[in-house]
Amino acid sequence: MSWLPPPARPKAKGKRAKRLAKAVFVSKSTPKGADGGQGDGQEDEREREGTEEDNQDQVHRSQRDDDGAKEIPEALLDVLRLAPDAGRHAPGRSRIWLSLICIVDLSTNKLSVVSLLDLARFSTACPTDYCEEGGLRFRTVVGAVRILAGLVVFNRRLKKVGEPARIGGEERHYSWRGGKLAYRVAGKPDAQPLLLVHGIYAGASSYEYRKNFYELAEDFRVYALDLLGCGLSDRPRRRYEPEDVAAQVEDFAREEIRAPAYLISSSLSAALLVPIAVRSPRLFKKLVLICPTGLGSLDRPSGLLGEAIYGLFRTPILGDSLYHTLVSRRGIRYYLANMAYHDPNRFVTDEVVEDYYRTSHQPGAKHFPAAFVSGKLNLGLADRWPKVPHKTLIVWGQEARTTPVLQAQRFIQTNPRTEPKIFRDAALLPHDERSTTFNEEVKKFLLGGTRRQAGR
Repeated sequence: MSWLPPPARPKAKGKRAKRLAKAVFVSKSTPKGADGGQGDGQEDEREREGTEEDNQDQVHRSQRDDDGAKEIPEALLDVLRLAPDAGRHAPGRSRIWLSLICIVDLSTNKLSVVSLLDLARFSTACPTDYCEEGGLRFRTVVGAVRILAGLVVFNRRLKKVGEPARIGGEERHYSWRGGKLAYRVAGKPDAQPLLLVHGIYAGASSYEYRKNFYELAEDFRVYALDLLGCGLSDRPRRRYEPEDVAAQVEDFAREEIRAPAYLISSSLSAALLVPIAVRSPRLFKKLVLICPTGLGSLDRPSGLLGEAIYGLFRTPILGDSLYHTLVSRRGIRYYLANMAYHDPNRFVTDEVVEDYYRTSHQPGAKHFPAAFVSGKLNLGLADRWPKVPHKTLIVWGQEARTTPVLQAQRFIQTNPRTEPKIFRDAALLPHDERSTTFNEEVKKFLLGGTRRQAGR
């Protein structure tokens, strides 16, 4: 922003204001030798000493290397130069938005937390009336800086809270395209392999199958995978797309399991794995899809609105703040009680909320859910689902609201190899709310009815 004209020098009142004005404006806006104020010789001497101290402190700050961050007062000068020039022709409310643009511009230039806090403290002592001639009032910029500094502190405190929830079993890792996928294993080594893939939402992980993992391991060699960006897997900053989910599960099944496996997948993940079943049918024997999307919900591209939402989530400060608001304890409880479960009084306990809260508050945890919320993972199955050659059990909670049970009929009608199983008193997570019945029905379906069903 060096091309912008320097601001007019403010009128300084008092010794402290004069010293601060010299420290900020003389170094960049005033030529060498320019006089910054009038006074007797003794007062000028004290001001020069104070200015030298400020300049030395500025040099020490500039020597610190904090991820390429701009230091004070250089960052402040950038705002001061931009604000009056941008606000000169901006009427009314537009000036407020331009002040926020100034601050966002600083955040995209990796202004460090320390520098931002210094800027907020430093700005409280600076004059506020230097740009009254049609420019943007400095007080607006100061307020925006303080708000931004508060958001930075808020986000840093919530960046990591405890450790992600686990379901037990032997923890292993699989390297995939430069990242590390975590998964859990249980069951006899010579048993038939069964792969569990969790759904996609904030705080998602293999913890979703905590009531199924060990019970299914009695008859199968169970692999519970954390998708990239979830749970204990790596959470890189990247643009997640539907093919990312399909490719990592496909490679995992081929390279890590190394044998035809049974597959259980939930909600949006179930839809995203359908292309694998079509192009690599030998990887799986049978499928169990729980409330899958793609035929009536989450089946259309997100468009420009989704791109705007995704861009907002990816911003370093505002996006983090939005994400942490969504995954607050209140936000998680609302989602679980109003969307995921039919009986929240029984299943949405403080312990469950806390488990999801910890999992959603890990470094990089926002990137994958951001793609989901903005619709970047939506996938339609109208052309793909009829081509699935596997025998499939479609499981649905009768009380599901976001993906109503009526959508199950579309899967049954468009693929004759589909068998439905509707669970009463359950919503999006019948494998949790009706876990005992679910486990027995799955074993019965996968093993071909050779196992006697236990009491419900």
